[in-house]
Amino acid sequence: MFAADINAVLAEDRREWDALVSVLDARPTGTVHGSGKNAWNSRDVFTHVAHWLRFSNNNLKKVREGKTMELVDESQIEDINRKWQQEDSKLTLKEARQWAIREFEQRITLIKSMPDGFWEHGNLRLISFDGASHYRDHRKYITG
Repeated sequence: MFAADINAVLAEDRREWDALVSVLDARPTGTVHGSGKNAWNSRDVFTHVAHWLRFSNNNLKKVREGKTMELVDESQIEDINRKWQQEDSKLTLKEARQWAIREFEQRITLIKSMPDGFWEHGNLRLISFDGASHYRDHRKYITG
């Protein structure tokens, strides 16, 4: 049962990831998100997703090792996103894209490498964070 669930999640993640990357690749310049001082370009979306994927990947590793995962105060998410956007403003679109792809591929590898029984302990919810719905939300925001 869990193997089928995992495979379905991974397939949906891949479809939504590929769709988001295509949308961002088609818009290498200009604003794709927000406006004014809250405007994001494709580089910003790639780095945003890369940061959250890295965060989720690290939490997945912690849970696998029996450690407590790091939590984020939801009221701080916008501040975190702004901070990361500023920190990553020197990256090129190519660098941001490559980083996001590495984090996405690491996510897939981590999920596939979990030990037998891992998903039977309520851990299936862990892979819903920063997966297909996150990519879909950004894609729909951009494409309308």
